[in-house]
Amino acid sequence: MELNNITLKKYTSQKLFFKYSLPSLLGMIVGSIAVFVDGFFAAHYISSSAFAAINIVYPITALSFGLYVMVTVGSVALAGQFVGENNILRANLIFSQTIIVVSTIMSIPLIFIFIFREYFLQILGAHGVIYDLAFEYIGGILLATFFWGVAYVLTQFIRLDGSPKYAFIILFISSLTKPVLVCVGINILMSAYYTSIQRAGASATVAILRSLLLPLIFILTLPNIFGYVGLVLVLPISEVLTLIVSMLLYKNRKADIII
Repeated sequence: MELNNITLKKYTSQKLFFKYSLPSLLGMIVGSIAVFVDGFFAAHYISSSAFAAINIVYPITALSFGLYVMVTVGSVALAGQFVGENNILRANLIFSQTIIVVSTIMSIPLIFIFIFREYFLQILGAHGVIYDLAFEYIGGILLATFFWGVAYVLTQFIRLDGSPKYAFIILFISSLTKPVLVCVGINILMSAYYTSIQRAGASATVAILRSLLLPLIFILTLPNIFGYVGLVLVLPISEVLTLIVSMLLYKNRKADIII
């Protein structure tokens, strides 16, 4: 861990406040995208029961993630104290110990919840179709919670190291992963759907947009504007725009489609 020792001298207190607070605020906002994505697609494209199942599971994931936050906040505060004392070696040790704890000991509650998930879901009031959907959903979301927790630890220590912008970029990219994967899956399914109903033009449009045209356009433009981040955003933006086109094609499909 290397801290820029001239940070306090280089920035005024007001500039330093905004340098750290704005990326942190934006990071928390984009971090909530994952929950929004689950609820949005479940409510609009699956059923109200699927949306209810997500809300049944949410308290479990929120409590689990809260444990990661609890450990991280204390560790970062302690590491920050050692950084202030210019004891970088001790701060590095705190960081290493925190990573070990969240990767091992903090996984025990997640494993325990997964093993006894039937009982937890019953306690939370899941039954019938909602129970079946929640039972299917909880395994994947618990695994995701583990990676969210590790990512949260890393972003907090990166912020402590004097790089709040990099911490925001990590949260932003990780938050985009889930909706982008959803877009990829829907685009693949829609392309196959159009082929199955003999709409070769629509199927080719979706395939060409997501695999050739849009990536080519964005790879020639975005890196020049945003640098490395622009290169990372090429495929996510391509998939999202392709999804919009795909949904418009689906909405405007002809009434005499051969089923």
